[in-house]
Amino acid sequence: MRRHALLVAGVVCATLVLSVTRLPAADTDNRQPEPQTAEALKKELDDLKKEMQRQAETLRLLRENQDLRQRLDALEKRVDALEKRSTTSARPSFYEQGSGTIRLQNRLPVSGTIVLNGISYRLAPNETRTLTGQASGAFTYEALADGMGVLQPRSTRTLLPNETYDIYLYLR
Repeated sequence: MRRHALLVAGVVCATLVLSVTRLPAADTDNRQPEPQTAEALKKELDDLKKEMQRQAETLRLLRENQDLRQRLDALEKRVDALEKRSTTSARPSFYEQGSGTIRLQNRLPVSGTIVLNGISYRLAPNETRTLTGQASGAFTYEALADGMGVLQPRSTRTLLPNETYDIYLYLR
């Protein structure tokens, strides 16, 4: 009887060993099958390099975006502070916003030029030119006449809102 028990135990063990060796291998780490050739390995390595480069570029763009957002936030805070400061400490201006008129007149028998804020206005003898909508505030001008040279060196004057300022070409 003892032999019979040993024989049964041996058959059971052999059956277990055979059944375990026939089971498919468990895929515990979910790996994909390994490439079979060196060419396939090289292609996979190249693909990984490209993916790393794309991810590095994405990371760089994200950092740049974050930096730009921080700079924008800082600028918005500065603008808010300036707006707050300008509304709380409003100073009356000597010159109100507005415009005026500058009238150019040549009282000479020869042509002449008036240079107003860097722009030349050529005037025929006895011609008058009216420049409306000129910004109020400081302006510069100089007066020149053909054959006579500079009649008035460059000067700075002030145009008040709704004022008409006359500039004449005449012998001084």
